[in-house]
Amino acid sequence: DRGWPGPSAPAPAAGSPTPANRCLIAGSALDVAKLERALEAASTAGAGAFAVDAIRERGTLVQFGQPADDRTLAQCDSRANVITINERLRGRSSSVLAAHLAHEGTHVAIAAPRPLDRGSIDEEYQCRVAQDEVWSALKGNEEDGDCDANSRLVAAGERYAKEKLRSIPGYADLPEY
Repeated sequence: DRGWPGPSAPAPAAGSPTPANRCLIAGSALDVAKLERALEAASTAGAGAFAVDAIRERGTLVQFGQPADDRTLAQCDSRANVITINERLRGRSSSVLAAHLAHEGTHVAIAAPRPLDRGSIDEEYQCRVAQDEVWSALKGNEEDGDCDANSRLVAAGERYAKEKLRSIPGYADLPEY
């Protein structure tokens, strides 16, 4: 998620950052191609277009790496303007990566005017809705435990989802808005 508070984002992976419109993608040629495909897929699916536009407009660095917490699948460090997708997701499909990029890109869009803010429960909920929209549009018959669990949370409704988010360490002290 936003990865805030926490250490600065890790240095870009080996290889030179490559522009994809105005965002930067760091990593090996395979990583760059995989993340470019995922960004393109996300841009075709509902809220994903909004998220990808924000990533590109802000010049956000997108990379595989190790988030501050190993349990975190992806995080947006608004201060450093970096999205890090957990290295464990490298082998996942473009649809899975697109869903996570929609989530983190929504953080980019919402946090742009206030990069030092820790966010809110409402922001996290909106990011999860964006993730669900992209995942639902792209997955076809594919299953992914993390994306499917997020979809179930969103389907349960805003009130329930926000209650569950408040019970997650790191979110409990966030303001509602």
